[in-house]
Amino acid sequence: RISRKGALLAVASGLLLGGSLITLDAAPHDSGIVPAVLEILVGLVVLVIIWLAVRRSRALTGSLSFLEPSEDARRRLSGRSAWIATAASGLLTGVADALIIYALHVGNLAVVSVLLALYPVTTVILAAAVLKERITRLQLSSMARAGSLMRSW
Repeated sequence: RISRKGALLAVASGLLLGGSLITLDAAPHDSGIVPAVLEILVGLVVLVIIWLAVRRSRALTGSLSFLEPSEDARRRLSGRSAWIATAASGLLTGVADALIIYALHVGNLAVVSVLLALYPVTTVILAAAVLKERITRLQLSSMARAGSLMRSW
């Protein structure tokens, strides 16, 4: 079952991703990857503001407790490993943003946005491969439908 909080986070995530793509598509073609860099910097500033607000407010800390890593994750992931994972994540995010800018410059916003909306498929596949999570029937049928729609293009 989908919780109310999960549904709200999913809707907010979709709206923000869509807004981000529209904004990046509106950037001039000769701007290169500057829009992507600015988007990352603005996101970093927003995250720092949220982090500071959470650290200062006990009420917010409780409502955002789902962001805290589990005790098991804390035991298994050393500080060095966490920094390496963070750096790799940042690097991959930068590469992804540069590729999104390229796709928007050479392609159509409608097509690029639909293809980018399929990013959860990668998450499900990685979770199954790396974390040995089980793929549900709903996830499998959704991935099959998405794959068949992509082939029809």
